[in-house]
Order: sequence, then structure tokens, then C-alpha cells
Amino acid sequence: MATRAPRPTRFSRESKATAVDIDLARAEVGRRIEKGTEQGKPFLRVVVPTPREPKPEQVIDLSFLYALPNLADTLAEAFLDWTATTQRTASRGGEAAHIRVGLVAFLVETGRTATTPEGLTTELANAFIGWLNENRTGRGAPLQENSRAKLFATLRRLIKHLRQLPKWSGRIPRDLYIRDSPWPMRHLKRKATEILESEDLRRLLSACAEEVTSTVHRIEEGWRQRDAARDSVPSSPERYTAYADLGVCIAALEAQLGGQILRTDIVHEINRGLEEAITKLHGGLISVGEYFYPTPRLLMPFIVLMSLYTGVNTGSLVESQRGDFWVASVLGHRRFYWKVWKERAKRWQSGSIACDEDVAHPARLVQFLIQWTEYLRPLVHHSVAERLFLFVPPRGKRPASSFQSKWGSLLSGSWEYSYNQFLKEHGLGPLDTRQFRVTGLEIVHQLTGGDLRAMQAWANHARASTTERNYVGDGAKQRDEERLAEIMQVRGRWRQTQGKLETRGRPEHTDIGAATPGWTCLDPYSGLYGPKDTLCSAYAQCPVCPLGSIDFQSPYACAQAHNLLEAVRRSAETMAPQAWLKRMAPVQQKLLDTWLPQFSEPVRKAAQKLSLPPLPAPE
Repeated sequence: MATRAPRPTRFSRESKATAVDIDLARAEVGRRIEKGTEQGKPFLRVVVPTPREPKPEQVIDLSFLYALPNLADTLAEAFLDWTATTQRTASRGGEAAHIRVGLVAFLVETGRTATTPEGLTTELANAFIGWLNENRTGRGAPLQENSRAKLFATLRRLIKHLRQLPKWSGRIPRDLYIRDSPWPMRHLKRKATEILESEDLRRLLSACAEEVTSTVHRIEEGWRQRDAARDSVPSSPERYTAYADLGVCIAALEAQLGGQILRTDIVHEINRGLEEAITKLHGGLISVGEYFYPTPRLLMPFIVLMSLYTGVNTGSLVESQRGDFWVASVLGHRRFYWKVWKERAKRWQSGSIACDEDVAHPARLVQFLIQWTEYLRPLVHHSVAERLFLFVPPRGKRPASSFQSKWGSLLSGSWEYSYNQFLKEHGLGPLDTRQFRVTGLEIVHQLTGGDLRAMQAWANHARASTTERNYVGDGAKQRDEERLAEIMQVRGRWRQTQGKLETRGRPEHTDIGAATPGWTCLDPYSGLYGPKDTLCSAYAQCPVCPLGSIDFQSPYACAQAHNLLEAVRRSAETMAPQAWLKRMAPVQQKLLDTWLPQFSEPVRKAAQKLSLPPLPAPE
């Protein structure tokens, strides 16, 4: 993968879209409402030009609006005006469905089919809310609050656009009030996405790495054989035995296909001997075709690994372009960068990681995928020609294609079938791709000690509140509460001992529950001295406590053990002799006879290089 210049800012994509004046002008002129009769039934449709999609126009059927004879034209024109605000065909189709099962169903079921534009009142809007809160037939319970909010939001948008249209603005009641949030705090009631279990994550990563490595080696070996056999390809069609060598077979196909998709009828027409060799000797058309382009199933482990390593939403990742990834050298070290557009947030998801030589590293995967899909780029619609993930389905008409999503939710049947097949083949249970991002954030939470800003940066969220509300799971919240309780306990002990037991400044790996710096405690709430169920404050008593221990491989622990010996000896100057003999003499003896002799010479030398302040003398 070649080194490339930094990506433009997120505004460049927006300005690029608005710069295509011809497309926008055509879309503006071509947006229309069509009415008529088909097979004796009236129809009502909204047609929206789609110059950047494979089909030139999107036709949205709104014939269900005829159930409201006085509102059909009104709502159709409001919907048409709304279509100018979104470029996504899936969003337009989803909005029409929300109108049908929401507002229209409400008016029909409650006997309000004769409602006029003047009848769109505050009372009707509130009645719509009440209807949404009712139990649904067959469910015995209302819809989820998020679903209710989506259906209600369509009414809000329709009213907004009616008020902007001169033809209808005067007929909408001026005092119409639509509540902004009939179901406040609904996001707090939503069940959080569960993280992947550690064993599931390990097995998933292992399965992906093994399959990716096998696929890359197999395909690249086929390419090497093809390149070596170019001069051995028969100049005219031969019997199938002439193509027994895989390299010769692939090279002959490449020379004779002329950039077409491998299909039985095409290969049969150009070379029957080649067709017979593919069937009898090389595993069939789909198997040989994999040396030219991937199938959806073969792409699955690539997508899963890329999503887990980068943290990019899977829906955004499958629609990413090959130019969204690049390698650059920073201070003499190569790093892999990505900048993928997230449609729902209207933001870039960006990041970088260090490069290495692992076959399963994202930089290596992108490099391979760009080369693997190059054959398909002239064969797909120009709107998806630059995408990283292109494929040919193994069945059906087999046109070259790419995955589709709506706001990060994958819609393609090829995706669902192939992903489930991948999980089944590796003995993995149902794993939702939404769990990938949540699991990554859980790992960041563990590695950073619950640093919310680090999690926000990894997730590419504009606000930390989004990360905290949607991605901090129950386990992370419990760790945060335990950490806060630990800090409160340590702070209380510091106040109780008037600052003698100071944990600030200790290395991160040390045990702050132990009363003596450098030591560890098996149970700091069951100390031999002081009340139970409170953090032990028996400073300098760890060497003689059966719960105390020390890391003999740690230079820091060795240095603090010597520091403690010096502090114990200094305490003889301030303590009464009998008190010192009773309390401190056993500590000194234990240090000299048991603990200090067990440190190795290299550890002692490393400890001598540390500069630590003296410990306070025990009292």
C-alpha cells in the first residue's frame, strides 16, 4: 500500500457533494409526484432521481395515503420536500414505512380518516402519543420507546415541511404544538449491548487470523503461478489436459475473459477445454474465480479483523473507500492510518496504529484487498467503484457488487448469510457485530483505568457523554465504583494517620492497600492491628504480619525494604526503649533474617539506582 498524503477534512466531502451542480440540478428537477391508475387501482408515488446509485431513480410507493383522502396530497408533498434533505435511498424508504405504520395507521384505527390539514391540531398530536403508548395487537405490550419516538418523529418532520410550503403553510393551525420528547430519558432504559466474552473474543480472533492467513497465501500463490505461466498458455483452445496446471488455467482465463465475470455460459463460449479443466481439475468455477475477485464469504474475516483492530463501525467500514486507508512514516516509524466516514454521525472515524509484518495486520489486509478487488472496479457502478470491499456473489446472476448499510446497520442479504456461515463453520455462536465496538471500548476502559477521555478518543465520539451513556457497560461502571471506593478508603486512612500513609507517588503496579510502601497485602481489610472491615493502617508492621508479602523481583520493593529498615532504626531515637523492643525489634529482625537476604544481587544493584525519599519513622 503506497504512502499517501493526509486525508482532507470532513468538510471536503460535503463541499465535493455540493460541487456536482449538474447532478443536484437534475435531482431537483426530477423529484416529482406521480399519480394514476394501474389495474383499476389508483397509485401515488414519489420519484427521486439517484444519480450516484446503480438505479437512475428511486420510486417510493405512497398509495397507502389514499386511506386519508383529505391528507393524501398534503402528506405526499411534505414527504417529497423532505426527500431533498437526505441522499440515502434506505432512509427515504424507511421514512415512508414509518408514516404508513405510524400516523396513517393511527388515523385509520381511531376513525380519523376524514382529517384535513386544518385538523392537524395539538389535540390530535397528543392523541397520537396516547395511541403509540397503547399495547400492540399480538404483543400484549407497547412498542419500545425508541420505536415510538421514531414513529412520532415522522409527524414532527412532516409538519415542519408543511409549514415551509406556501401551498400548505396557511392551512396548518398556527397554535399546533408538537412535543419534542414525549419519552424523555428513554436512552437510559435501553438494554446495553453486551461485550464479547473473553473466550469468544479469543476464538473469533483466532478463527479470523487463521482464515485470513490461509486465504492470502492461497490467492497470492495462485497469482505467482499465473505470472510464471503466462508464456505457457496455448495460443488456441486445447483439450482440458492442456490447462491441468493451475497457473496456466488462470492465465488463460485472464487472457480470454476480457474483464467479464466468470460464468458458465461465458467460459463455455470462449473455450470448452478450459471450462472442462475448471470443472474436472480445479474445483469448479467459483473456486477458480476466487483468484480474480472475492466472494462475500471470503471477505468476512477481513471485515471482522478490520473492525476489531480499528474500532470503526462495521456498517461504516464495509462502505469505506480504498483511499480511506494509508501508511505514513512518522519519526522513522511506519504507521497505518484510517479515516472512514460515519454517515449517522456525519463525522470521520479516524485513528492510527504502528505497522508490523503480521499477515493479519490491517495495513497488510488493505494492501491485499486493494489488489484482490482491482479486477472488479471497471465492472461495478461508478458510485461504489472506489470501495475497499467489492465482491461477486457465488449464486444467482452474480453481478459485481458491494455491501449496503443504513446508518451502520447492514442491510445486504449477502452480508447476513455470509457472516452467519462464517460463524457456523468455526463453531462460534451468534455474535452481533455491534459487540465488536463495545468490546474494544471495554478493553480501553480496562487498560486506562476507566479513562473516559481515552475511550472517547478511541470511539471518535464528539462528546464524552455519548461514550459514557452508550458504551460504558455494567462491568466498567462497577470497576469505576470499586476504584472510587478504594480511593476514598485510602484517602480516609491518609487523614487518620495524619499523612504518614501516603499512596500518591507510588508506582502504578504497587499495592496501595498495603500499609507499608513496597509491600503487598493478601487482605488489607483483615489486618492484625485495628478494627476489621476497615483499611489496615498498621504502618511498618507488614514484615511481621502473616498477610504481608513482597515481590523479590522488584527493585522498587527492595529499595523500600531498605528504607523501612532505616526508618525502624531511626524510630529508636524517639520511642521508649520498651516500646521499641516490643514493636520494632521484631520488624528489624524479620527484615534482616527473612526478607532482605532473598533479593538477588541484580535486583539490589537496580534498587541502588532508584532515588526514593526516606520513609517516616514509626511511632
